[in-house]
Amino acid sequence: MNATKRMSLRAALLLAVVGAVSLYVVGVHAASADDHAAGKAAVVSLEAIHAKQLPAIEATVQKAIRNLEAGRSQAALAELKRVQIALTAVHKALGQHVKPKFANTVCPIMGAPINPDKVAANLVREYQGQKVAFCCGGCPAAWDQLSEADKTAKLKQANPQTQHEDGQHQH
Repeated sequence: MNATKRMSLRAALLLAVVGAVSLYVVGVHAASADDHAAGKAAVVSLEAIHAKQLPAIEATVQKAIRNLEAGRSQAALAELKRVQIALTAVHKALGQHVKPKFANTVCPIMGAPINPDKVAANLVREYQGQKVAFCCGGCPAAWDQLSEADKTAKLKQANPQTQHEDGQHQH
């Protein structure tokens, strides 16, 4: 394996570690300060990830780097597969503590996809203790005109947890 390829693989390994740490940080900030009991349970689980899983991932990455530096690409790939499996487990565990920004992934009025990072404050409504996002300026006004039953039905359609097994939204 040439030096350039080795450096590229080493960079990829370091990015995997950075990704794992980022997942951890997101999980820590997601622990609810308002709900002491839930926050405490989240911290215990996150502490386990921090104390056990992340150090194991880091050690595995270090093994992969040593294998790459020694020219043992197959051994390095085996270590990377272990890292991938461990990161998937960490991602799943942290996902239990990260609450979505909005109750919907598509606009409940128009059906357009919602990018949670680009939703302006005027495109959000509170409904039944959840934040509902809209795709454009006309949708919140249309939402405000709906009955409670219609809002509930529209939000159910726009909620990712109401999808069929084939991935299609219920209509």
